[in-house]
Amino acid sequence: LGGPVVSGLFAANRGQIQPAYVQLLAFGLEGKTVGFLGATFRPGTDDLREGPTLDLMAMLMQDGLQIVAYDSNLNFGPHLAGQISYVRHSAPHLA
Repeated sequence: LGGPVVSGLFAANRGQIQPAYVQLLAFGLEGKTVGFLGATFRPGTDDLREGPTLDLMAMLMQDGLQIVAYDSNLNFGPHLAGQISYVRHSAPHLA
């Protein structure tokens, strides 16, 4: 996949991560646990690839916060293991 539309969507998603990160840190969450409801690329899918939430989680973990996440669309098994492997290889900072 490629092209200006797809590239623009990825850029727009990533552009929302930094403000969310700054807002969360403004709450003084140092040493706390942050919970996420949803971790997939979008609601109603089990696709983790290119999920902007994963970037936000990684940033918070780098600042020492604990992360817990729940997504009813994720089912543990070979499909999820394959996606996690993809994320580890395509975005090492999320490993």
